[in-house]
Amino acid sequence: MNNLKCFILDDDPLFCSSMVKVGKSLGIQIDAFNSPLELERLSKFDYEIGIVDVDLGAVFGPEFEDYLKAIFFNCPILYVSAMNLRSIPSKFYLKNFVNKGQGFQKIISAIVNIQKEGVPAG
Repeated sequence: MNNLKCFILDDDPLFCSSMVKVGKSLGIQIDAFNSPLELERLSKFDYEIGIVDVDLGAVFGPEFEDYLKAIFFNCPILYVSAMNLRSIPSKFYLKNFVNKGQGFQKIISAIVNIQKEGVPAG
């Protein structure tokens, strides 16, 4: 498909490994991380797009969004969750969101669209 390089941050290892496999089958590199602490060692220039679970247990909400922007200031983030969008606190602004229940292909389509459209970070 293309040489897109993404990271996924999700506390569900099965979901992460499935996304990595789907991405690989389409020529998209997806590196998986299960904890926000793992992101601190990454360069903010290593990835074109991030895929981030909205609910990582103790880490949740606008403060985490600010944390991601500090690390990946120019990297657009696609937020994913098994939660319904209405269940997410209104203070958490989600510009790019896909419900996990919509499937892996929907998530892949969303990151490809973000890349094509040059959606700004956030």
